[in-house]
Amino acid sequence: MWRKRFRLALLAGGLLVMACGRGPAKTPTPTPTGTITPTAAASPTATPAPALDPQAEVKAYLAKVFPPGPGRQETFEQCTTCHGIHVIVIAGPVKDEANWGNTRFFHETFTLRPGSKEVDDLIFKYLFEHFNESLPPPPPLPDLLMTGWQNYL
Repeated sequence: MWRKRFRLALLAGGLLVMACGRGPAKTPTPTPTGTITPTAAASPTATPAPALDPQAEVKAYLAKVFPPGPGRQETFEQCTTCHGIHVIVIAGPVKDEANWGNTRFFHETFTLRPGSKEVDDLIFKYLFEHFNESLPPPPPLPDLLMTGWQNYL
């Protein structure tokens, strides 16, 4: 049974190759008549806007997503010693105050990082004010922040 199907498939494939294998039909080349027909001038194309330098794009993004305020600098200094800033940008907007409390407990209990209660107070107050479920989510991360994800606990 399979041999019969194989032969039919082979035959159909061969016919298809024969029918399509000759290429497109050739059109005759027109003979020049001696008259010149004007051609339209090439239309100018729009010059694309120069791409933003990836480093400048990240800097502008972080300035927008992490507004100035008490705890901002400490957030960058402390949080990025173990993981990328993308972790905050992606996970932060879905956290409420209790979730941020759990995150703080985990970090204070299970991670080896520098810091004091005062610094932690500043960081987690800043994070909750700027990343929580009641705020609209931040814009998508720039490509440069999407590469090289670091591992963390």
